[in-house]
Amino acid sequence: LGLGSLDPNKTSTPTLLGGLQGLGVCMLAGGEHHSLALTTRGDVYAFGRGDNHQLGLGDGVQQQPTPTLVAALCGVAGHKIVCGHSHNLVVSRSGDLYAWGVGDMGQLCTGRGEDETAPTLVEGPELASRAVLDASTGGQHSVLVGMPRPS
Repeated sequence: LGLGSLDPNKTSTPTLLGGLQGLGVCMLAGGEHHSLALTTRGDVYAFGRGDNHQLGLGDGVQQQPTPTLVAALCGVAGHKIVCGHSHNLVVSRSGDLYAWGVGDMGQLCTGRGEDETAPTLVEGPELASRAVLDASTGGQHSVLVGMPRPS
């Protein structure tokens, strides 16, 4: 839940997440057992379960009870965050796409069909000359909206 402890593991009342206070959170996204937060500066924070690499905090992070900066995205100004069941996408302000988590069904858009333990820049012929404008995810799929990059 991002409350700093695994106990209690549920609450029925809205609760302020102290770890996000003062960061200027402008967007939240939730997967099956994890969440992401995006700040007005473009920083991405992750918390929850990470047993499928969905936190993007590196291999071996099974749980993160408090919002934690996704270090692999430092220097990338996020514009939009979306969570699937156990995968995530970040659209940057420059139109790049970053993906991580479970990828066995192609949902990371990398063309490899493999999991990614940390945010990975999505490259390939389909995106080589396009800027990503929007993204959305389902349980095990992702959709993108793109446009040609200016020459």
